[in-house]
Amino acid sequence: MRDYGIIKRYEKEYLWTFQKFVKKLTQIVKNYLLLGGLFDLEGLEEEIAILENKMTEPDFWNDNIAAQKTSQELNEWKSCRMKLRFYWTF
Repeated sequence: MRDYGIIKRYEKEYLWTFQKFVKKLTQIVKNYLLLGGLFDLEGLEEEIAILENKMTEPDFWNDNIAAQKTSQELNEWKSCRMKLRFYWTF
């Protein structure tokens, strides 16, 4: 007779490992996509400048949802810029 308890334990461990792998892979893909032109610091600076100028418009905060999305996007681009600068120092 088979010991299904051991099989269930291995299934859970496998599932946990697979979920961990998928989470890490998702983060890698997200970081890659956020880099856009892949190490295009000039393009990144342009995108940041465009969003910062957009945020200074008088009616920017009239649509709170759109403003929050733009603000979040700006923060993501700035995070990418910081990572690029950090990696280029090595």
